[in-house]
Amino acid sequence: MLLLILILNIYFLVTDGRVGLTSALIGPKLYVMGGTEGKYVYASLLYYDFTVLFDNFAKHATPIPVYSIWGTASIGGPDRTKIFLIGGIMADTKSGNLSNTLVYSYDTINGNWTAPEISGNQPLRRREASSTFNPDNGWIYIFGGATTKSTGFNSTIFYNDFIILDSIGLSWININSSGDAPSRRASHTATLIENGIIVFIGGYDLVDNTTFRIVDINQILMYDTKLGKWEYQFAVGDNVDPRYGHTSVLAPDGNIIVYGGKKIGDLIGLRAKPDLVVLKVTTIPFQWFAPSIPTENAPPPLTYHIAAIIENCMVISYGNITSDFSEPIGSNSEVYLFDTNSYKWIKEYMPHSASTIIRSIQIIGIIMYIVAAVGLLVSSFLKFKKYKTQ
Repeated sequence: MLLLILILNIYFLVTDGRVGLTSALIGPKLYVMGGTEGKYVYASLLYYDFTVLFDNFAKHATPIPVYSIWGTASIGGPDRTKIFLIGGIMADTKSGNLSNTLVYSYDTINGNWTAPEISGNQPLRRREASSTFNPDNGWIYIFGGATTKSTGFNSTIFYNDFIILDSIGLSWININSSGDAPSRRASHTATLIENGIIVFIGGYDLVDNTTFRIVDINQILMYDTKLGKWEYQFAVGDNVDPRYGHTSVLAPDGNIIVYGGKKIGDLIGLRAKPDLVVLKVTTIPFQWFAPSIPTENAPPPLTYHIAAIIENCMVISYGNITSDFSEPIGSNSEVYLFDTNSYKWIKEYMPHSASTIIRSIQIIGIIMYIVAAVGLLVSSFLKFKKYKTQ
């Protein structure tokens, strides 16, 4: 019975499907913030607790002070127990007016939201930017994104600069970077790999201030956080559709797993294929790998969803369901899990802590069985000896 309780069914019941949300992983808890479904915009903060007592439901935490979509989020703070919700479209939950506050912080220990006072020159608000947390110095690297009328501007402006937030000292950091400046882009992903380099994948950019263009998926943009330098590397390997609105996570083997996305830069966007691809960054040059994966338990093709790595598993949830021929056919409200060891989509997941407890229980059970057996033998021997004496 205990084993059945500890095994986690990954088809969690969530409240609804949504897009334009953001997420942050702190320990075994995956926090999900904001998002939109249809005309409704959320101010909710949900979390999934991937521990022994995980109950398959998204739990509600203290709501965000604003409705939030198309922002970015990162962990931070001295002990990495805070979540920083940055930019995007924010509207006051009481008045409905656009918020002037650029950053909100959530303390996962006391459960409070605050608008931290951050020194330095506050950057312009933008949507569909990426954020990457550097554990070496507590900096949050925010790259790219775009402004639109919904963020208080009269026209769309794309960015190719870094916004750096010191999550410990609470200040905006200005740095001078060397190397070739990247193109302006949004709806890309950014992943920090082990050598301190941030790898940017996909997205779309703006050419000559008028034309939208999908970024070349093989032209990998990198930023060396130790040298403060922009670099490029051309990826080889399997054919991979360019894409935006996808996710990327750093797998335990040091490579980057990319899932979902759209492949054309219009308001509809068709499914980018393959759905799941791997960028091998542990080899030079980088190499695209499209593994052959069984379709059993697989999620639908998604865009503007969320993803995270929990131990050896990639968690996927929410997002729009994309199509090969038309606009999105609906939204996703389920959670899926990908085993990065077996390269299979799985229905059940047991965290390491649970398996450790089960092994401990099994060992204790074996010991108790041996003790009971020995006790029974001793008792039988004494009874037999007493019988022989009589």
